Amino acid sequence: MTMDKEWKEKWIAALRSGNYEQSQGQLSTLHKNGSTTFCCLGVLCDIHPDVKEVKIGPENSDLNMGWVEYYFADKNDMGRLPENFRDTLKMELEYEDQLIAMNDGDGDGSDYGYEADFKEIADYIEENM
Repeated sequence: MTMDKEWKEKWIAALRSGNYEQSQGQLSTLHKNGSTTFCCLGVLCDIHPDVKEVKIGPENSDLNMGWVEYYFADKNDMGRLPENFRDTLKMELEYEDQLIAMNDGDGDGSDYGYEADFKEIADYIEENM
């Protein structure tokens, strides 16, 4: 299965735009200074008009106010893309897992034992998905 070409191109452009600050562990994190940071999958949620965001989560540090959960057709998956959203985009679960490992530096059997930046992630999406 090949990812939806239109959204793949929009996602790559957003990752390369410099408009998103990268973070790990959540799709996006709200900061007390008013900024929001994103993992690579959170960027995809942010640019898609059919994905709704709901700000939730307790304050988890002196800097963070919480995080954002994303809903697609009223369904969500904590810390991951809503499954029905992933299916609509024709993205295979193995790619989501690889992107999480690249973004967060999980080292879960991938070659990425470090946090890849958005440019590296965009290159991976372009070449493999």
